[in-house]
Amino acid sequence: MKAHLFSKMSQGLLLLSALLATSCKESSNNFFVPDHEAPSLVSVTPANGETAEENNTILLTFNEYVKAGEGKANFNGEEVELTFKGKTASYAYTALDYNQACQFSLPKGAVIDFQGNVFEGVSIQFTIRERPQPEARIFDAVVSPDGKGNYTSIQKAIDNVPSKRTEPWLIFVANGTYEEQIIIPEDKPYIHLIGQDVDKTIVKLRINSSTEASATDPDVWKYSYKNLGKTEAAMVSVKATDFYAENISFVNGYGKELQKGPMALAMYTQNDRNSFNNCKFLSYQDTWQTGPKSDNGRLYAQNCWIEGAVDYFYGNGNCFLEHCTFYNMRDGAIIVAPSHKVGTRWGYVLNNCIVDGNELADTESVKLGRPWHNSPIAVYLNTIFNIKIAPEGWTDMGAIPQMFAEYNSKDKEGNAVDLSQRKTQYTYQDEQENPVTGICQAVLTAGEAARYTYENVVREGDNWDPKKYMEQISAPENLKRENGILSWDASKYAICYLVIANDETVQITKETSCNVEEGKTYQVKAVSEYGSLSEPSKE
Repeated sequence: MKAHLFSKMSQGLLLLSALLATSCKESSNNFFVPDHEAPSLVSVTPANGETAEENNTILLTFNEYVKAGEGKANFNGEEVELTFKGKTASYAYTALDYNQACQFSLPKGAVIDFQGNVFEGVSIQFTIRERPQPEARIFDAVVSPDGKGNYTSIQKAIDNVPSKRTEPWLIFVANGTYEEQIIIPEDKPYIHLIGQDVDKTIVKLRINSSTEASATDPDVWKYSYKNLGKTEAAMVSVKATDFYAENISFVNGYGKELQKGPMALAMYTQNDRNSFNNCKFLSYQDTWQTGPKSDNGRLYAQNCWIEGAVDYFYGNGNCFLEHCTFYNMRDGAIIVAPSHKVGTRWGYVLNNCIVDGNELADTESVKLGRPWHNSPIAVYLNTIFNIKIAPEGWTDMGAIPQMFAEYNSKDKEGNAVDLSQRKTQYTYQDEQENPVTGICQAVLTAGEAARYTYENVVREGDNWDPKKYMEQISAPENLKRENGILSWDASKYAICYLVIANDETVQITKETSCNVEEGKTYQVKAVSEYGSLSEPSKE
């Protein structure tokens, strides 16, 4: 009993000491005295006037334990929340621009100690570093149908990519039509596939997903992946993370040329952190399937053209598409058919995109989407409709959507689209063929729409930033020809240059000059460290 009582008393004394330590300061004779002094700043990183990284943390270290008071910190004109831990307060920022001037301010009273003493505040200014100049290098592999590259087949080039890379492996694909199936294995991340010209660099194959013959249509079995001796049905299948493609058209000839089903995938993305810029995806039914391994796997695409007629962008994952065109090939076309599991954070986000189509589609019959399975999410933000779609916007399928909604939809003249008739009630039959009904929001408020940002959907978790892959560097300047030599000024941040004559890439060089032939017209493109091509400089 005495031992137990002594233990309790010891714990109480320790607790009292801890409380005193947070509200009092220790004097020179080891007695605690009341704390009436404001906390003082020991250090701040980055310091005033310093240069900092574009992804970094502002760290304030004080002389005592601190916590949040009244008022908010401000970073570049916006209020931000600080994280407090012991004697520090911090704020993490991401994706700032190179050379950006930054200002961080902490008003008086925003930080206090545990006695309530007020920190007087601080303001610092710093600048984000300049973009580093990458080391000059050429592409790791060149694919060209005329045999002038390392390979004539894209798949052969992929087969020879080293496994388990952590930095981009750059593959340049020259103009031409590559009639092949392409599979990116899971153990080959960071492949960057760069086409010369989106309209002239074409991956094309007639292939569908049927596993048996059709009694009425011989084409179904003729182009079945089974009959073609393939193990997979998609024309292109990306199983690796961190895949990037630019300036390539992916054309499933079965869907595009025959304009009929069954499923004929041009693209199947199956992992996290896949991205596309200035690409085209063409088929008819199920053009592009998204199926990352995790429910919140991410995909980002910008400036792309996606074409089809039935569920031609479908699947799961957090997919953020910007400045893309969805082109409908028939009346009654359906654009998206998501199947997101509960726990998916964002789903399909289509921002600043265009909905267009041929004359058949411009008949007020096209639907934005239908709920395939589970708990689908699709939002259309700031959409321009070049065709008139069905007034109800959406239709039923196999689930009740978690969110099928729009914000700020406009017609091609810039007028607001009437959303008053958009569908909000959904019905489907369960496995026992019992009807299931539910309600879903159809229109977002400005505040709700503001949540669906690139930073939230794409960068969440690990600061993945595919936009940096897509950033064009400046085109070479002062292109001139003298005595059979073509020369130009170096482009900042270029690793090499493409020299193109009459649409044919004739040289890839780290230099700023090369020998040329008379009678040909030349242009030069600069290449970024991620493989992205600049606009051409022309003679």
